[in-house]
Amino acid sequence: MTVLAEDTFYAGLKRISDKTITDRVGSAIKKLESANNLRDVAGIKAMQGYTGYYRMRVGDWRIGFSLEVDDSIILLKIGPRGEFYKYFPKNYA
Repeated sequence: MTVLAEDTFYAGLKRISDKTITDRVGSAIKKLESANNLRDVAGIKAMQGYTGYYRMRVGDWRIGFSLEVDDSIILLKIGPRGEFYKYFPKNYA
């Protein structure tokens, strides 16, 4: 699958100071790139009430993304679990 990222995702990624977390996020993105479909990747759930929006669990962090018609993935947000659900996907839908 093709994975693209928005500026908001990169901004959230810069806030992470723990190298272990950034390594795990990088590994999760590689899994998305190599997957044939979303069912091949563990920790992904559809966001209720928002068609085409998903979240991926990486420890206590969440990656929010959308699945486009051409099966490309757009990474939109990354954040700690408690903060993540305040903004995603409401601010992106």
